[in-house]
Amino acid sequence: MFSIASSYAIGFQLVRSGLGSLTVTNGANSGTADYAATAIELGARAFPFRQSGVELYLGLHGGLAWQDVDANGFTAPDGFSAGTAFNCSDVSGPGFGLGAELGAGLELSRALMLSGSLDASSYRLSSEQVGSCVNGIGSVTQLAFGVGLLYAFDLGPEAKLGATESTRRSAQAR
Repeated sequence: MFSIASSYAIGFQLVRSGLGSLTVTNGANSGTADYAATAIELGARAFPFRQSGVELYLGLHGGLAWQDVDANGFTAPDGFSAGTAFNCSDVSGPGFGLGAELGAGLELSRALMLSGSLDASSYRLSSEQVGSCVNGIGSVTQLAFGVGLLYAFDLGPEAKLGATESTRRSAQAR
């Protein structure tokens, strides 16, 4: 993320999401399709509360998403001819994606921060046939929760994970 001011940041993100699988059986015919999406998004965050060691943020992000599908299955024999196994994978898109997030960070030390976020995203994907494979999954909405540790490499005495007003003033006074 690139910080515009102490209360705002913008940046790009690359998101890979598993969207689940679908199994269909009709008599002796069967097939399974696994779906996923890859999105590249521009995001912005606002930090309504940011004090020494603690920060809360609200974020919005939007961009383009591509869905991919991996499918395999078996078609039943027809008369005296043998049944057929199939395997395919293909990509479609792009579709539009939009989301919002709520997150927090807690500074554990000068170089280590505990972070957490709750993200709701929606992707407009196709339900038409994906390339020469099977039908797409269609539009999806997902809710994600994440927890992580951030480590800042030592870049000198003024390196910090979050730049608050008090750390900026102390850095300017030096």
